Amino acid sequence: MEYFSIPGAICKNGHRVIGSNPSEIQQANFCQSCGAKVFNRCDGCNKEIMVKGTYQISDRDSDEYLPLPAFCENCGKAYPWTSLALEAAKNLIDSANELDNIEKVYLANNLNNIISDNPNTELVANNIRSLLSKAGNEFTSAFRNITVNIISEIAKRAIFS
Repeated sequence: MEYFSIPGAICKNGHRVIGSNPSEIQQANFCQSCGAKVFNRCDGCNKEIMVKGTYQISDRDSDEYLPLPAFCENCGKAYPWTSLALEAAKNLIDSANELDNIEKVYLANNLNNIISDNPNTELVANNIRSLLSKAGNEFTSAFRNITVNIISEIAKRAIFS
């Protein structure tokens, strides 16, 4: 299996622009899936967004894209799809009737600890898993759908498996 990194274009909602011609991809202005603005550069530092993935040369060639980048590798600014998902997760947390205010504040304040791996990721992810079980299946499902594309693999395993 080989790894690749190519210039990418991603809409503010996190949909990849897919095409056979790299220049077509870079010229896309709006997403074909949702109509949102497409980004191919960080709006913080103007560095090109790189999409990473793997490919395998075999009887059947296949490409597989790795998770979307959450932050610019040049300036560290959150990409629009990350910010949008964080905002949606916070709004969902505010609406959780099964959680008290302290639990809601904990969840909202610790979202950044599950986006990228850091010394607190596993501890916070386990605490979030406990809070999600208290919040119920509907809340957990909605939380997963909102965050699954932006949280780290360690957090995904700890929270959702």
